[in-house]
Amino acid sequence: MLSVAVLRDMGRFINSRKESGAYHLSMPDFVSYQVSSELEEFVNARKKPAFPQTLMRMIDERQLRDSQVYTRAGLDRRHFSKIRSTPGYRPGKPTVVALALALELKRKQADELLGSAGYALSESDDSDLVIAYCIDHGIYCLHKVNYALAHFGQETIGAIK
Repeated sequence: MLSVAVLRDMGRFINSRKESGAYHLSMPDFVSYQVSSELEEFVNARKKPAFPQTLMRMIDERQLRDSQVYTRAGLDRRHFSKIRSTPGYRPGKPTVVALALALELKRKQADELLGSAGYALSESDDSDLVIAYCIDHGIYCLHKVNYALAHFGQETIGAIK
């Protein structure tokens, strides 16, 4: 269980982010391309590895076994196998968050993993703010994160509730 002080601090964090308008995003100006080769060049120069490759690299960097990671994330072996063996596989955001927690990623690394699957933690969503708080404060236990999510009336993550 999380202490009352941590939950209170988490509540202040969420409210301060909402009140400060920190989540307000402005749309970038888009460049129009006249030649398709310029567009191809742009995409090829900026394309990063897909989710499965990014996940496997992070697991290898931490010298963990797959079973350690999928167990901590509350995933079954078959689902993890599908992630590993399907090059363009894109899991749901809760699965990516559960894996980031299982790997005990720092915020920048968690953002990288989420981004590789096409997701981000939004500063306008209470659930994402709870998750961001937990990552920023080293709370990686899925039980504790789910407790915090439930405390703030949000959906819990993964099979571990």
